[in-house]
Amino acid sequence: MCYNLIPRVYAEKDENIIFDETDEVLEIIFIVRGEVGVGFKLQNALDNKRYELTTMLGSQSFFADYHVFTNTRSEFCYIAPNNVEALSLSKRSLIN
Repeated sequence: MCYNLIPRVYAEKDENIIFDETDEVLEIIFIVRGEVGVGFKLQNALDNKRYELTTMLGSQSFFADYHVFTNTRSEFCYIAPNNVEALSLSKRSLIN
């Protein structure tokens, strides 16, 4: 299974969205270095997107496993506010 891990780098920039609300989730993400914010998308009167992060996941954390195994869409926004190094495991590699 370790041969199926794919390196991911999320560079620092505004609203670097890994998964947005209602996105189809096709991979499990394992955080190696950095932090990922988890939260909700809010709409303001001008219809601009704003994100409210409620928690941060640090290194040695993983997420999206529930959505991959239950074949459901994301209920939260996952955002990389700073540089994040991660590994991903795709749903397809788990099936094969």
